[in-house]
Amino acid sequence: MTFEVRSFKYGLSCFFVLAGLAGVTTGFGQGMGNSPYSILGLGDLQGTAFSINEATGGAGVAATYGMQVSGLNPALAVRNRFTAFEFAGSAQFKDTRAPGAHQKTLAANISHLVLSFPIKHYWTSAVSIKPYSYVDYNTAARNIVAGTNYPSVYSFYGKGALNRVAWTNGFAIGKYINVGVDIVYLFGNIQKSSELSLITGSPSDNTAGIREQLNLKNITGRGGLAVRLPLKKDKMFLNLGGTYTYGNSLHARRTTFYELTQNSFPVPGHATDTLLNNKKGSVQMPSQFRVGASFEMPFNLLLSADYEYSDWAAFRPFGNPESRQVASTGRFYVGADYIPKARSQRYFDLISYRAGFNFGPSYYAPGGSQINETAITAGLGLPVGRDGASTLSLAFTGGERGTISANSIRERYLRMTVAWAFGDRWFQKPRLD
Repeated sequence: MTFEVRSFKYGLSCFFVLAGLAGVTTGFGQGMGNSPYSILGLGDLQGTAFSINEATGGAGVAATYGMQVSGLNPALAVRNRFTAFEFAGSAQFKDTRAPGAHQKTLAANISHLVLSFPIKHYWTSAVSIKPYSYVDYNTAARNIVAGTNYPSVYSFYGKGALNRVAWTNGFAIGKYINVGVDIVYLFGNIQKSSELSLITGSPSDNTAGIREQLNLKNITGRGGLAVRLPLKKDKMFLNLGGTYTYGNSLHARRTTFYELTQNSFPVPGHATDTLLNNKKGSVQMPSQFRVGASFEMPFNLLLSADYEYSDWAAFRPFGNPESRQVASTGRFYVGADYIPKARSQRYFDLISYRAGFNFGPSYYAPGGSQINETAITAGLGLPVGRDGASTLSLAFTGGERGTISANSIRERYLRMTVAWAFGDRWFQKPRLD
């Protein structure tokens, strides 16, 4: 019996089957829990890190063991010389507080799908799908109308997602230099509504509201560079890396309705008015760069530190360029990955122990005041099976953004990501000669 490797054929089939499942799931369950901040910009950004980097504080633009796929730098793809398929899901508990208001939510969603496969010894390709951002909020405010005893209720609701599909190619140039490129397709839709109700207790109480749907899509790209410098032959390395993401614009179409309802039904004689019907426009996206360094003892210790700058000051929303409510960010990421003994026969010596943290301003700037965000992370990479061809990765993130004040809310969250990575042996097909 011989073995014929069918990595591309069978791996790609798995990818598209599960990608279809991901599309259905995100269509019905977008978001990771109510976040009033996601009314701003493009919502709650999800980044490009996969499970291995989520557990190390989000750091790793210059770091990888080549055992699992990294989403932070396309140049690192070529370090992975085996076919690998990974899919992951996340669950998040969130505690949101504002003066006089408190809410707890629990939500879950698919985190990412990625298939990586070597084409030549100097070239590895990958395809992936991952949410770029979520819009998920449902808030209300109540006030007494001046001169009356009747309250008015302002309600705001938003739901949707912008998704990121990437085709990654990483190339080795010589022994120590890698370059890479992501060709990225961003697409999705965001639905928002705002309503005003006057509560008198009468059956004729009406609600006036504006509903809008925004559809977005376009192709953009990211380039990457990674350099691996030996400090002690095959035992210690200094890694340097960087990426640049092009600030392209998204093609957009918006439809906006005005409607008057009574007990959730249209008021007779007051038809829904279409204010905008599939109007074309654009959304200007920010450019971004990330640089970092890592110290590596292969399959033993990896220490990483990154800095990322995103030019959200250049962001322009659809049709209202002066109402951005976002600001440029400069964030720091630090992480570590430790394997006690990669060649040991003891299971606990083979586990990857991971930890890290990140901090800096988020891109939210309601009223011109930028919101800070800090997170700490921890995780494990658990080998599965006798041949070590699969890994179960666990990543835990605890974070906080904002403060409790008249102009701000505080969000605390605990997120768990579970990822299953299938290695090369899963894509070998036995065949009798």
